[in-house]
Amino acid sequence: MSIEIENAIEETINTGYSFRLTSYLSDVWENFKNVILPNCGFMTLAIIISIIVGFTPFIGIFVLIGYVFPALTAGLFYYIHHVTLGDNLFKIFFKGFLNANIIGYFWLYILVSIVISIPSIIYSYNIGLYDPLIKMYELFAQGRYDRNQLTDLVKEFELLQANQGIIYKVIYYSTLFVSTTFSISQLLGFPILVSSNLIGPIQALGYSFKLCFKNFWWFLLLYIAIIVLNYVGALLMTLGLMITIPLSVGIIYSIYKIEVLSKLNNNQNPLSGNNDFLDV
Repeated sequence: MSIEIENAIEETINTGYSFRLTSYLSDVWENFKNVILPNCGFMTLAIIISIIVGFTPFIGIFVLIGYVFPALTAGLFYYIHHVTLGDNLFKIFFKGFLNANIIGYFWLYILVSIVISIPSIIYSYNIGLYDPLIKMYELFAQGRYDRNQLTDLVKEFELLQANQGIIYKVIYYSTLFVSTTFSISQLLGFPILVSSNLIGPIQALGYSFKLCFKNFWWFLLLYIAIIVLNYVGALLMTLGLMITIPLSVGIIYSIYKIEVLSKLNNNQNPLSGNNDFLDV
């Protein structure tokens, strides 16, 4: 099935597509309205897992960021698709832990982001901008929460930023623009990967880039809307995130489903084992 999915992706890239926001919102509501409680349950469990893993000595934070986080994120995409097929099993949330391509893609994404940020990182380090940030990290690492010290460090950081000249501002805003553009280009990375076990991380990165740039300005607005939506969710004592994060994932999935997966031949028999996303 992988070749058919790749053909559908390439057809969408070659022919282009209109950004149909109303269709996506209608689809995400149909997918989401009956599974609010399972999503909230999974988000609660994901938070508990993240806390336990994150506090594991020495390697906890690396395992959390490099393995647990991408796997749990992919699980949301797996679940929302299988629900549309009538398969409402809670264990589907954890299929992301079995997909090595997802983990590889996430690390590739992080690597590219670091490369993009290198000029800003080097310059900021040379002018001492990281000193207050390092001190903040040391306070938290030591289990200390001194509000006055943290406030002073924040003020020191802001003062250092304000005193920098035009060179810093050019480097900072250029890096911010490129890194944000790259993040927008990867909004479809996860659904592409879970659609086929045979699409690798590099392919997924390229496909997502090309698909998103077909309607870049719409994806920019979507990117901003998702940030605002989840910011509001975070303000609601973080409980709102249990709804806003699955909704955000649902919107992204609906775009991929309507614009790419709809091109597949509905009469074609899925190949078990090759395609977790379409298997029934």
